[in-house]
Amino acid sequence: MLINLLSQPRLKAYGLGKSPESLVFARYKWNLALSQALYPSLSLLEVGLRNQMDAALTQLYGLHWLEKEGTYWIRTPRMINQGFPNPEQDAVLKAKQKLLRENGQWSHPKLVAELNFGFWISLFKSHYHPVIWQRKEKPMRTVFQDNPKLSPKQAYAQLDRVRVIRNRIAHQEAIWNRQTLYDDYQTLLGILGDLGAPLKSMAVELDTFPKIWAVNPG
Repeated sequence: MLINLLSQPRLKAYGLGKSPESLVFARYKWNLALSQALYPSLSLLEVGLRNQMDAALTQLYGLHWLEKEGTYWIRTPRMINQGFPNPEQDAVLKAKQKLLRENGQWSHPKLVAELNFGFWISLFKSHYHPVIWQRKEKPMRTVFQDNPKLSPKQAYAQLDRVRVIRNRIAHQEAIWNRQTLYDDYQTLLGILGDLGAPLKSMAVELDTFPKIWAVNPG
C-alpha cells in the first residue's frame, strides 16, 4: 500500500488523517514537482557562489588559500581570543580526508566542490567580516559582481533563507505548505542575479516553478 511505502508520519505533513487520500497524494506529487522545479536554480546558485567566492579568496589569500595548515585566515582573531570553535576549518579538514579516502589525493578544484553550501554561506557570518569582507580589496564586488552594494549581512540573510529550502528538498521534506515559498523562490532568483546576469538568465531559461506553483491542488 502506498501509504505504508511512503509512511504515515511523512504523509501527515500532507494532511493524512484530515484530508481525503486523493488530496494527500496530489499534494505529495505537487511537492515533488515543486522541488524538481527549484533544482536547476539551486544548483546554479551553489556552483556559482562557490566559484565566485573561491576567486575572491584567492585574490585575498593566494592560490593555495584552502591548502594551508595550522593558523590562517579561517581562524579569526575573535575565535582565537574567545576560544570559539571553528567548524569551517574542521569542514576543510574533513573534505580533504574524504577525498583522500575516495581518490588517494585531492586537488584545489575538487576541494572547492566538496565543501557544501552551508560552508560557503557561513563565511558571511559577522566574525569573518574583518578578515574577508572588510578588506581593502572589496571582495563583495568580486562575488556579487552585478550588485556590488550588497552587504555581507544582507548576503548571509538571503543565502541562509535559500539554504533552508535547499536542505528541505535534499531531505525529501515538505515545502508545499511553506507560506513564504514563493518569496523564497524570488529571493533565490534575486541572489542569482547578484552573482551575475548570465547565471540568472540560464536559471530563468530552465525555470518551471511559476507554472508548477499555479497547479496548487489545494
